[in-house]
Amino acid sequence: IDPVDVTTRLAAAEAGIATAEAARNAALATRAEAEAGVAQAQAALAAAATTQAFAAREVERYRPLVAAG
Repeated sequence: IDPVDVTTRLAAAEAGIATAEAARNAALATRAEAEAGVAQAQAALAAAATTQAFAAREVERYRPLVAAG
């Protein structure tokens, strides 16, 4: 067995492992970014629901005033 072949194959295997680990880390970062986007969207939805509820209460509060002229 030629030691150069073994060394070359070992280096190639280690490079493959490093590439796979980098891909895994990139996937985890992408997932974390997506989860942050979901959380941001949920917060925006909650804020919009609060704004809508406030507006609905204001409409009901002003309705009798408008009707009275």
